[in-house]
Amino acid sequence: MATQYSHRGRLDVLNTRETFASSRPWELPEVAAYEGPLPERFVAWSNRKRMERGDGLHFFVDDDRFEPVWTSVDRYRRHFVARVACGPDFSSYTDWPLAACLWNTYRARWLARAMSERGALIIPAVTWGRPETFAFAFEGLARGGSVAVSAYGAKRFEREYRAGYEAMFAALSPRSVVVVGGKVQPWMGDVLYFPSNTIADRR
Repeated sequence: MATQYSHRGRLDVLNTRETFASSRPWELPEVAAYEGPLPERFVAWSNRKRMERGDGLHFFVDDDRFEPVWTSVDRYRRHFVARVACGPDFSSYTDWPLAACLWNTYRARWLARAMSERGALIIPAVTWGRPETFAFAFEGLARGGSVAVSAYGAKRFEREYRAGYEAMFAALSPRSVVVVGGKVQPWMGDVLYFPSNTIADRR
C-alpha cells in the first residue's frame, strides 16, 4: 500500500511523496515474488516502441536510458501496464561508496514496486556490487519466485560475479533466473531461463 504525501513542494526528485510501508532493513520497498509464465521474448526499454503483444520488457540498459521512468513513472505507464517486466536495475558498482549502492538499490525497489502498483507484472531484477553490498542487495525481494539478472561480467569478473550470484541464490532461492545478456557460466545452476532474443552465450 502506497502512502501519498501532498505537502512536500512541487519538486520531488527523491520520490518521497509516494512511499511504501516496509518491514525490511533500511525500509526498502518490498516486491512480491513473480510466479507467472515467462515471455518468450524480452525487449529492452530503449526499444519499447518495437514491443509486440506478449513481449516482456527489461531494463538491462544504461541507467540514463530509464532515469525518466524514475522521475515520471506515471508518464510511462502505458508502456508497462499489464505487461511482464523485469524490474529496473539501477547500477551498483564495486568501486562505488556503499551509500550510493544502497540508494540505487532503494531506487530499484521503489520503481519496481511503483510499476507493480500501476499494473506491471514485475520480475525482480537483482544487482549487487562488492561483498559489502550483499547486506542489502537482496532485501525487499520475496523468496521462491522468478528473478532476472544480466550475466555481463560473469566470465570476465568471475570471482566477484560468482560471489554475488551465489549470495543471491542463498538469499532468494529463485524458482527460475531470467538471463538477459552476457555469458552464462556452468556454475550458474540449472534453473536458468533464456528469452528467445537473448544474447547470452550458453556455452
